[in-house]
Amino acid sequence: MLRNKFGFIALAATSMVGSVMAVTSPTAEAWPGVNWCSWDWTPFSSPTVLPPQITGEGTAKCTEPPTTHLVTLALEYKEGDHWVVGSMTDPIATIPSPDVHYKVSAACYNGTWRMTARISGTGKQEGFNYTEHSDPPKTVATCENRK
Repeated sequence: MLRNKFGFIALAATSMVGSVMAVTSPTAEAWPGVNWCSWDWTPFSSPTVLPPQITGEGTAKCTEPPTTHLVTLALEYKEGDHWVVGSMTDPIATIPSPDVHYKVSAACYNGTWRMTARISGTGKQEGFNYTEHSDPPKTVATCENRK
């Protein structure tokens, strides 16, 4: 487990065993130019709130393993008109073959939250570098107010 400067906990990735999921699945988003890897917010498209904690989860799926694959998963909260990182994992270099599940966790505070995944890697043809945000953001009113 990792703690950031706010004392939030970030959890690393775990490999999953399962069947290959095609990138044309309606729940998976393929990135432009990368039709063999995709990202899916799982199990929900917004953060999960279980006071005193908030979690974000996602799965990278590849129909063929990339050469390199690096994911950083974060929980961000809205402060004014910009997003602030509440908790973030260290970069995770596990190769999806066929998939890898990622999770991040933070202390829960009232406000608007979203999940962000930064994904980069290389395949047989070229590299890729994408940022995905969960949509819609989640407004939380069942936790403590931020101090």
